Amino acid sequence: MSMLHDPDELILQVRAPDIRKYVDESVRALRAGALRAAVLSLWVAVNSDIIGKIRELAASGDSQAIAQIAQLEMWIEVNDLRNLRNFETEILKLARETYEFLTPIEADELERLRQDRHRCAHPALTPDGSLYDPSPEQIRAHLVAATRALFAHPPVQGRSALDRLKAEVKGQAFPPHADQVTEYLGRKYIDRGKDVLVRNIVNLYLQQALATTPDVPRVRALQVLMAVKARRFGIYQTVMTESWPRRVSDAADAAILSVIELLDLDPDLWNLLPDHEQVRLTTFLQQVSATQIKVLLTALRIPPLHDTARISLAALPADELRPIMLAHPQPDLALLAIERLEAVDTFKAGEQFSEVVLASLEFLSEDDLRRVLRAALTNSQIYNASLVTPHRFRQLLRSTATTHPGLAPDWAALVTEHPRFSPLLKNMVMTLGWLPPEETEAAEHQ
Repeated sequence: MSMLHDPDELILQVRAPDIRKYVDESVRALRAGALRAAVLSLWVAVNSDIIGKIRELAASGDSQAIAQIAQLEMWIEVNDLRNLRNFETEILKLARETYEFLTPIEADELERLRQDRHRCAHPALTPDGSLYDPSPEQIRAHLVAATRALFAHPPVQGRSALDRLKAEVKGQAFPPHADQVTEYLGRKYIDRGKDVLVRNIVNLYLQQALATTPDVPRVRALQVLMAVKARRFGIYQTVMTESWPRRVSDAADAAILSVIELLDLDPDLWNLLPDHEQVRLTTFLQQVSATQIKVLLTALRIPPLHDTARISLAALPADELRPIMLAHPQPDLALLAIERLEAVDTFKAGEQFSEVVLASLEFLSEDDLRRVLRAALTNSQIYNASLVTPHRFRQLLRSTATTHPGLAPDWAALVTEHPRFSPLLKNMVMTLGWLPPEETEAAEHQ
């Protein structure tokens, strides 16, 4: 037996103090050579742990567990030995099928412990009636199986746990932030949950995330999925590989925004989609209406969809694009504003996109700003404008003179080539000492 399965290490993993006493008793019997006693104590620990888990569920309001404990306590009170024996006989089946504390494999492993317990307690069950002598290795294997399957875990496995999680996700006390959701669900359900529970969580909340009318707020469904991704990535990846392509294929057009929101959280899901579904999403982005702009902004953050989303945004009329850019400042939109400013064909459009540039300065480099000044130098819808657009460029100079002195030649070229664009702007450039000497002298004599 590996040192990783040292009995003392296993005892430390036992969650409930009362069960730890039984396990410690079994380990002490093992070390003393009382092997049959070790098996009997371990089987008592398994029974007690399963009953304890059902009691915990009952205390948390699980109706099935409440009825089960009430029935058990009645049998104990009236000393109904027949039903108590039947209960012990069926306890592994109860743990596996009713509460899903155990997987089928784990239940089979503990069934071997139950059979060894019977052989130790009832010599008549052996072929020749002799005492059954389990080996120390068998007992250590039983200890490992019981600890991994039961002792180390809270009662969060199975249908009752999924029902409680569903109630929490719907409830008012559900954490509002993604990192809080990951920590909370991780500790309570995901980290120690059986694989079957975690698989069910992923399947359920993938369905909810892509449903046309989900039972829970869609953002919560997405947060649950990302919590599983963070805490049990292997199971998340397996289930998504199996279910995600089918769910996307079944999704109505109204749910495509949700598909793209999930791709934003996990871009690797794109590669799991068949080609025809990738084409479907791309085509949807090419035909987005003005009321669906949010999906384009989300798609900008997804590498495989970025270019399509940007082209669709670039095609919007200035009156529609300007408010989007101001409400959702980001690098892509800042650069798009410069592109539109370079190509404006009306004074109004020049006003609109120069406003966006001013609002997006945090995203723009000196080279980006040089493009803005080049546009003003070469586009008549900018340098022939009055009032608003010149005012915007004066604001631009005030905001960037200190941080981007390398633009001095570009500012000088603008006010020299188009002195009527804004005399005030020319004076500002001159005050900064950015005009060539001859231009400064000429300006002073005007």
